[in-house]
Amino acid sequence: MTGLSDVPTQFAAALGIDVTTAMVIISVMILVAVGLILAVAKVNMIAMMIVEVALLGVLSLIGWFPGWIFVIIVLITAALFARQMNDWITGGAARSP
Repeated sequence: MTGLSDVPTQFAAALGIDVTTAMVIISVMILVAVGLILAVAKVNMIAMMIVEVALLGVLSLIGWFPGWIFVIIVLITAALFARQMNDWITGGAARSP
C-alpha cells in the first residue's frame, strides 16, 4: 500500500523523470486546477490569491513543492498587491498629490 508521499515517486517512475521535477509538476497541476475552478466560479482576485497561497503552503508542508519557490512566489505576490492593499487601507488617500 502506498501513501500520499509516494505519489511523486511513482509519477516520476512512470514518466522517467527526476522526483523533484515530478513534485513540481504535480503541484502546478493542482494549483492550475484549483485556479481554474475559482476562475469559473468568478471569485475575486484577492480571494483567489489567498486560496492559492494557502494551497502552496500545504503543498510545501507535505513536501511536494520546494519551500524556496514558495517564498519567492509570496514575495512577488506581495509586491504586486502592495499598491492595491495600500489604497484599500487608506481609501486611496495615499496617492493624492
